[in-house]
Amino acid sequence: MIRAGIDIGAHSLRLVIEKEGLVFDEPALGAFNAKDEILAIGNQALDLKGKSPDVMVKAPIQDGQVDFPVLEAILNELCFEFRLFRFFQKTQIIVSYPTSLDENLIDRLKDSLMGLGAFEIYFDQEIWMAAIGSGLDLFLPVASCVLTVGYSNCDIALFCNGKIEQRWSSRVYNGAQATERIQDWFLYQENMEVAPATIDQLIRNFGTVRISNTPKATLVRGIDVSTQVVRERMIHQNEIAAILAPLARDLSAWVMSFLEEVPDHYRLDLAQRGIVASGGTMKIEGLAQTIENIADCPVYLTDRPDRTVAKGLELLLATLHQ
Repeated sequence: MIRAGIDIGAHSLRLVIEKEGLVFDEPALGAFNAKDEILAIGNQALDLKGKSPDVMVKAPIQDGQVDFPVLEAILNELCFEFRLFRFFQKTQIIVSYPTSLDENLIDRLKDSLMGLGAFEIYFDQEIWMAAIGSGLDLFLPVASCVLTVGYSNCDIALFCNGKIEQRWSSRVYNGAQATERIQDWFLYQENMEVAPATIDQLIRNFGTVRISNTPKATLVRGIDVSTQVVRERMIHQNEIAAILAPLARDLSAWVMSFLEEVPDHYRLDLAQRGIVASGGTMKIEGLAQTIENIADCPVYLTDRPDRTVAKGLELLLATLHQ
């Protein structure tokens, strides 16, 4: 039996195989030729971007919208590359998906994977996988709160006795918003167009919402809007903090509003157990502390916020044969 878990994200695509662990963790991108035939996925697709007018690099999820043919082609290629479907072997797959995929798309995706040869397929939303990957016992008769903030999604849920008692989702407070705010800053303050991929890398390495006495700095390359000439601009972390701090405060206020709606009999649990946070965007320095201060509730980051969902898939795969 082959058992695999797929984490579908707007920013990253991950594949976990039982006993092998995480074997694929690359950008959720596909490169297509003029006939819409897929040429490469992940980093290989990214390397092809801009190399030829006949090659288009596409993301399956953008601005909360799903391009199903692109998503289907990327997943098919992923399954092919890692030989998830083989003669005389059954394949079980667990798929973690963001809230941007509705039930209709899930059904179509299930049909596609079954058509490739899957024996059994299980689908669970990302918030469940994040909760499992956090190591929480969701079946306790006490409340647990899980927050996950990815590139395109933001979800918070209250778990108790194996059920979600309360849940909110937002497409406003996420990594894409952080990228857009910094991109706009370069455009309107510096008259520079900077590629989203460059901004993403900047956030990954220097992202912060906390002012520092010893800020780090880095050069960012972009296109001068007036001259169309490539130029560089040194940006330091305190400038990044000033750009992202309003987003952090808005997210924190949103979390506080969620907590205010929590039934009274769960509030003592949350005051003691806090919020367990994950997702790549939560790696921004100072974001967890800002939420904790404004929402007045402890916030605990998982060990690898960007891989917590993949960890959840790995833990679930180990239970399939029990």
